[in-house]
Amino acid sequence: VYFLFACALIAVCRQVPQQKVMTQTDEFKRFPLVYTIFFVSCGMLLLVNLLEGSYARTLISCDTPISSEPGVLFSGSALCGDRAYVITEGQRLSSTAQSCEMMAKLTVMVIAAIFSDLYGRKFTLLIGLSCTAASVFLFFIGSLFPAITRLCFYMGQGLQGAFPAELIIAQITGDLAMREETDTQLVNACSGLSCFLSQVVFCIIVFIVQSMEITNYTGVWFVTLLINGGALAATVFLFQETRVKKGEDTSAKSLGEQVLGEFKEYGDLFRMEGLWAVMATYVFKAISDNLFSLKDSLPMAYYQMGLDKVLIAWFLIILLVPLCQGIVPGMSAKMGERTTFWYCNYILFSTNLVLLGTPVSRVFYFGTYGLFMVINPGYEGLTTSMMSKFLADRFAKYTALRQLSGYSLSIVTGPMYAYIFDAQASSYLALGAPIFFSLVMRACEAVFWFHPNFGSFRYMDKSLDALTEERLKVSAEAAKSAGDKKSD
Repeated sequence: VYFLFACALIAVCRQVPQQKVMTQTDEFKRFPLVYTIFFVSCGMLLLVNLLEGSYARTLISCDTPISSEPGVLFSGSALCGDRAYVITEGQRLSSTAQSCEMMAKLTVMVIAAIFSDLYGRKFTLLIGLSCTAASVFLFFIGSLFPAITRLCFYMGQGLQGAFPAELIIAQITGDLAMREETDTQLVNACSGLSCFLSQVVFCIIVFIVQSMEITNYTGVWFVTLLINGGALAATVFLFQETRVKKGEDTSAKSLGEQVLGEFKEYGDLFRMEGLWAVMATYVFKAISDNLFSLKDSLPMAYYQMGLDKVLIAWFLIILLVPLCQGIVPGMSAKMGERTTFWYCNYILFSTNLVLLGTPVSRVFYFGTYGLFMVINPGYEGLTTSMMSKFLADRFAKYTALRQLSGYSLSIVTGPMYAYIFDAQASSYLALGAPIFFSLVMRACEAVFWFHPNFGSFRYMDKSLDALTEERLKVSAEAAKSAGDKKSD
C-alpha cells in the first residue's frame, strides 16, 4: 500500500511544472532550519500520540501467563497474557493520560498567542520543544523504572499538550510571509508541505514500530529523545527570531490583563442570539464523534484483529478522504446548501444507527467509519461556511472558542468512553454500550439543530441563502468567462 502511495505521489510531482518545483526548492533553501523544525516538531507530536496507545498496553500487568501456543494473538503486554484485559485497561490508561494532555492544551492555548506576541516566537518555540523533550525523557525514565512508569506516563502526556505546535507554526509562517520580496502563497505552501511530509514519514515509522509488537519501548524513546534534543539545540543556537518588532508600546497590557480581555470577549460572544444553541450542537457532535477514540481497541476486541491489520484498514480508509473531498460541494451544487445540510445530518445519524451492528460484523464498523470519513469533512466545511456568514466579524473568536471547547470535552469524554468500553464483555448490550451512548449524543445534536422552539437551524436561514447566492454568482461568472473564451 505504501509503495503504491509513493508511486502515486511521485507521478503527481512529475506533473508539476519544473519552474514551480525550483521555486519551492529555493524557498526551502531560504529558511532550511525553520522548515526542518516544522517537520520535526509536527512529526514528534504525531509519533508520540500514535504510539502512546500501544505503549500504554505494554504497561498492563496481571496474573495470567503469556501463552506460547501457535496462532495465539499478541496480548500487547509482556506482563499479562489476558488480551481482552490488556486492551480494556490499556485504553483506560491511554485515555486518562490523553486527558492530561488536553488539560495542558486548554491552559496553554488561552495564553500562547499572547505570550508569543509579548516575548517572541523563538522563546515560545523553545518552551514548547523543551516540553516535548521533557515528555519523551519521562517516557524513557518510566520504561527503565517500572515503579514510576504510570506517573511518568501521565506527566509526559501532560507535557505533550504544553506545545501548541499549530499556533506557533502559523505565527512563524505569517512572520515569514510578511517579509519583503516574499511570495506569501509559496511560504504557506512550503510550511504546509513540511507538516504534511512529517505526517507521511512518521506515520510509516509508527506503522513499522507497532507492527513489530515490541513490549519494551526504551530504545524507541531514546531515539525519539535524541531527535527532540537535536531540534531543541538547533533552535537555541541557530534559530533567528521571526517576529517583526514594532515601536515600543508603553500602553501595552500585561499578560494577565490580556487573558482577562480574551475571556471577556468570549462572554460577549455568548450574548449573541442563537449562539447557545449553535454551541450545544457542536458539543453533542464532538461527544458523539469521540467514539472513535476507541478506533483501535474496538476492532481488536470485537474481531480478534491484530494491531497491524487494524492499522492497514485505517490507512486504506484515510486514503478515501482526499479522493472524496468534492462529494459534499458537489451535492450543494446539485441540490443546494439547505438540502445538502439535511442530507448530511441524515447520513451521519444513520452511521450511528448502522454502528449498532458493530459487535456482530466488522463490515458494519469499518464500512460505517469509511462513510463517516467521506461525509464528515465536507459537512464540517459546510457548517463552518454557515457559521462564517452567521457570525461575520465574530467568526474568528467563535473558532477559538470552539477549539477550547473541544479540548475541554476531550478531558472528560475520552476517559468516559474508555470506562464504558469493556473488551471482556460477552453480551451484546455490554459490548455495544459505547455505541449506544454515541447514538444518544447524535440524537441530542439533531434536536438542538432542528427543534422548532430552540433549535439553531432557524438562525441559519440567511446564512444558507447567502451561501447559495454566493455559489450561483461564482458559477455564473465562471460560465460567462468560459463563454467569452469560446467566442474568442
